[in-house]
Amino acid sequence: MPLETHGVEVEVDKETGQVKILKYIAAHDVGKAINPMLLEGQVYGGATMGIGYALTERLILKEGKVMNSNFLDYKMLTAKDVPNIEPIVIETNDPFGPFGAKGIGEPGSVRRRPPSPMPFTTQSG
Repeated sequence: MPLETHGVEVEVDKETGQVKILKYIAAHDVGKAINPMLLEGQVYGGATMGIGYALTERLILKEGKVMNSNFLDYKMLTAKDVPNIEPIVIETNDPFGPFGAKGIGEPGSVRRRPPSPMPFTTQSG
């Protein structure tokens, strides 16, 4: 089973509530990294999905109808919006995985969710 943890350092504009990610670190225990470049790509993609979900994406419903059903109205991150993501690859030997590897396809994005607003409220007043 792959293990992972992600952490961010953010800056919050107290006037607007705008959140800017200053640093993003993503550590993954992947067993044996068979294809390190592909593995890092999965981490970047999953982290980017989570950042978009947390900071920009918002599905608007009105009487059960989707009001922002196209990419003009549904705000997603673009390449210029993505902060620097630092992947940390931790290699171990998984006796049950092929060649000692663990899966990395889903873990990069499956557990990403918006952070609790509590830290932002506590720090920004």
